[in-house]
Amino acid sequence: MVADARQPLDGASIVVVDDDPQIRRILGRILTRAGARVHEADGAQAIALVTTEHVDLLLTDMDMPGLDGSAVAQEIVALQPCIGTVYMSGRSRDHHVEVGHIAPDDRWIAKPFTVETVVETIATALSR
Repeated sequence: MVADARQPLDGASIVVVDDDPQIRRILGRILTRAGARVHEADGAQAIALVTTEHVDLLLTDMDMPGLDGSAVAQEIVALQPCIGTVYMSGRSRDHHVEVGHIAPDDRWIAKPFTVETVVETIATALSR
């Protein structure tokens, strides 16, 4: 029997949004190795990107100067309503729920994260 050669993210187009270019690069490498096509961007670049390209999923940091993650997601979902969204932050999920940035059932990755957590969370979000 031949094993399934598909990678967990199997060609999905993902935009990674973070104000820290190093975090974007790290996540870009992780997701590319898992089979995704990755675009690394800040908030404004991500919004511009989705006006010209289809993106399957947005992975965005919540705590950024200027446009925060919830504002970026709101703009992008308005442009591509079927896009999946996963939020990440070094602050607690409860904090962002309490201040109204995200809903309790929104997908979430806590920083610091592991490679496995990122890939599994993104794969789950893409499968829904």
